[in-house]
Amino acid sequence: MRNTLFFLLLVFSAQSIFAQAITSSIDHVTVFRQNAEISRKGTISLKPGRQEVVLSGLSMQVNPVSVQVKLAGSGVTLLSAKYLNNYIQNKEESPEIVRLREEKEQLSEEINWINDQVEILKNLEQVLNKNQVLGGRDQGFTAAQVVALVGAQKSKFLEIKKEKRSLTKQAKELNKKFSTIQKQLNELNAVQNQPTGNIVLSIQSDRVMTSNFSCSYVVSGAGWNPFYD
Repeated sequence: MRNTLFFLLLVFSAQSIFAQAITSSIDHVTVFRQNAEISRKGTISLKPGRQEVVLSGLSMQVNPVSVQVKLAGSGVTLLSAKYLNNYIQNKEESPEIVRLREEKEQLSEEINWINDQVEILKNLEQVLNKNQVLGGRDQGFTAAQVVALVGAQKSKFLEIKKEKRSLTKQAKELNKKFSTIQKQLNELNAVQNQPTGNIVLSIQSDRVMTSNFSCSYVVSGAGWNPFYD
């Protein structure tokens, strides 16, 4: 029985994805002791025949039996209005999430480039270590030549060390920014990905038209308590 109910819920939710999505604005809120009534209004563009439209992005705490919808105009009939929890519909990412994601990708590219440079410097360091010139009679170097070669190698080693330190410092700062952005994205996505509620309207229209509508419903999780000083 539970599996059947879950399947029907998925079917209704999937149907709402392909219905026309409509927007609305809150017109009025009345707060009671243990709940609140929210009134919304908006417009619907209709075509001839039967169709479904979805009022989405609502609270998950709507009392389904409290939903009331009114359509304005002649030639349009509201056949049904049902409330559904929406667990599967993908939401459009907010501009802030898009901006942070792009910034994160840019930082990732910069960090990877720094890591590539550090890797090249490490390889160069290994090459220099394997080809150190110690000098000696069998190599045919004079003392002056040995001093010059050792000095050149020393300068190159110091140059590599200095560049590695600079790159490591840059990578540390970039990784810190990357971590901060990731935390922000995690928080925003946690809110963005929360399930919401839909009100699915089944409407019959005899022509192409635009109809104004009003909708009200009661939500729990709101209320007030008197306070006496």
